[in-house]
Amino acid sequence: MLLRRMFLAGLILSALFLFPLPVLSQGKALKKVRVGVPSVGMGNIIMFVTKEARLFEKYGLDAEVIVVQGSGVASKALIGGSIQISPIATPTVINAGLAGSDMVILAHTMPGVIHALMVKPEIKRIEDLKGKRIGVSTFGSLTDFLVRHIGKKKGLNPDRDLAFIQLGGDAERIAALRQGAIDGASLSKRPSAWMTRS
Repeated sequence: MLLRRMFLAGLILSALFLFPLPVLSQGKALKKVRVGVPSVGMGNIIMFVTKEARLFEKYGLDAEVIVVQGSGVASKALIGGSIQISPIATPTVINAGLAGSDMVILAHTMPGVIHALMVKPEIKRIEDLKGKRIGVSTFGSLTDFLVRHIGKKKGLNPDRDLAFIQLGGDAERIAALRQGAIDGASLSKRPSAWMTRS
């Protein structure tokens, strides 16, 4: 019995040394920060993984992860001080910088863009998008930028040829596309969709 108690005590002490509690190992109070996540998808999953793995705490931060609707909203919240960190789309940061903001990019969460423009079955060519309603998360977001950029690249004038509608996250845009409220939607691609294609 004594041997069993000593073994258990040794196991507990070993666990404390191998896996110390972040709060105890810090020696000081954690700094409270709010992390804005523009959308729930592959591009931003790193924020949730970091939170669940307690990596924020490891580096002295008590992070509250908050989902917001798009980089446009996230950038305004960041500039206004409501959040302190956010994986905001590069075009949004550039536009904010040109408008006088001191927002900076420290790192990227993904090596490239993983979005797709999903459209109704009757839309076969880029020209078929003229006069169509396209769902984006918010104006100024990555979804908005990508549709405008590709439209221009393919010979469309996004301001004249397309009607942009702000609809929030991927789930809202998919629902609107299914219900016929929009003709196309810029969406985050799922890992299985983009990893299996060359």
